[in-house]
Amino acid sequence: MTVLLLGGTGEARALSQRLTGLGVIASLAGVTRKPKPYGVPTRIGGFGGANGFRSFLKDEGVTAVIDATHPYAAQMPQRASAICGEMALPYLRLLRPAWQPQSGDQWQEVATLAEAAAILPTNSTIFLATGGQSADHTKALHAHTIWLRRVDDTGPAPWPKGGMIVGLPSNDPQVEAALLQRHGITHIIAKNSGGPMGYAKLDAARTLGLPVILLSRPPIQHAPVTTSLDTAESFVKAHAS
Repeated sequence: MTVLLLGGTGEARALSQRLTGLGVIASLAGVTRKPKPYGVPTRIGGFGGANGFRSFLKDEGVTAVIDATHPYAAQMPQRASAICGEMALPYLRLLRPAWQPQSGDQWQEVATLAEAAAILPTNSTIFLATGGQSADHTKALHAHTIWLRRVDDTGPAPWPKGGMIVGLPSNDPQVEAALLQRHGITHIIAKNSGGPMGYAKLDAARTLGLPVILLSRPPIQHAPVTTSLDTAESFVKAHAS
């Protein structure tokens, strides 16, 4: 009996530490070059589409799937929940809660970067905290100065003004505030990822009085969802040996 843990988040790693010794295998998409270790056997890379995912589930004798991918992952959760439904495999999404605005926050929510561009003042300087994969989807913002933060250095920015900020987010709002001031940031565009990692930039924005544009989360598929690590752990233990 093998449970597949679709990972790539802090919640997935925390859950894996609870599952050592059980029949669990974690799968990472390979977006980060040097991911932190999990507490269970781990594979890295895609499955080769829907048919490859089906074959993996069959070949590995997977008895259930716990999906702890990023809240902004769209394709994998949709595919996994649909295929688990086809194969009558138990499926559970572990999803961290979204951040909620506090007094003093200047938040607006939009669906796309194009919608964000439509509400930006002329010649804005943007801190784009939407992940490295956003680099190829910034054309709508090219009239502005863009500073995008990504974990790995993959070369120069593909836009005329601004550049890349390589490194992980700081948990210290003062460090984030200093970064925003150093680059003359006037607006932040981010994903409402939830969780402690990355929230310091929003604390910093509140302190500095900076507007924040948040990209909406993808809609949740019609599948069981939990925000509790305890519930996710119980689910895995019920289906693993």
